[in-house]
Amino acid sequence: MIFTGILDDCSVANLEIFRTIHYYNELQIQLAAPSISKLLQYNPSLRVFDFPFLFKGINEVEIFYEKAKSKLFYPDAKDNNVLYLDKDEKYLVLGLWHAGMKQLSSSKEINISNDEPLAGQTFRIQNSPIIEFVLGELGAKVKIENNFAKVKKLLQKGAVDGQESTWSHIESEQFYEHQKYFVETNHGYLGYLLLTNKSFWEKLEKDESLKEEEEKQNQKNWLDMIQDVTSVTSKESNELNKLAKSKIEEAVKKGIQKEV
Repeated sequence: MIFTGILDDCSVANLEIFRTIHYYNELQIQLAAPSISKLLQYNPSLRVFDFPFLFKGINEVEIFYEKAKSKLFYPDAKDNNVLYLDKDEKYLVLGLWHAGMKQLSSSKEINISNDEPLAGQTFRIQNSPIIEFVLGELGAKVKIENNFAKVKKLLQKGAVDGQESTWSHIESEQFYEHQKYFVETNHGYLGYLLLTNKSFWEKLEKDESLKEEEEKQNQKNWLDMIQDVTSVTSKESNELNKLAKSKIEEAVKKGIQKEV
């Protein structure tokens, strides 16, 4: 993982990393990076990221985010550079991490020449009214499943016919083992907001066991780490998706050859 690699060179101690979403409710999490669609209950303005074809690529997302973040989130009364996800000011927004642009895949043929190319199919989506409406307009029924770890089993069992995700997610989870048809639509953006809880962040500033200079260095270490990870993920997301796409194409070709 990019995050783990950077931590090796960073003087932030006692940091443990969990990948699966259910840990968020079981442990006291200092940092979390949930997908944006999972945060609509805290901030409905984030629905803008689910609009189809709003962004042509990651570069446009970054430009929009930098210009709009002061309006999307809630600035701190004392420091406008400090942004909160929610009105209650429980969660601070530290950055935006990219997964990439989303594609469509299905075990059934996707006929893009039809008015409803997904008619008769069921697609897994995250809990987003906009995404549900868009796929509905394309003829699909939807199954809402926010836990990404369960998607492969849904595809395996045939509980859903298809899904929407980035090339890198499709390749890393090996969705192509259960999907014959892929359409490169780039129809939507998938990203993650890096969050921390307010009490933890304030604790970094007011650690009584540290001297004032050490306090500042402690928080700077965290900020440096976050900036490094954000920079790397931004640069590598496009390359990861290109590489994933080529691997999927090769895997699908081999699968077709075996059937023939």
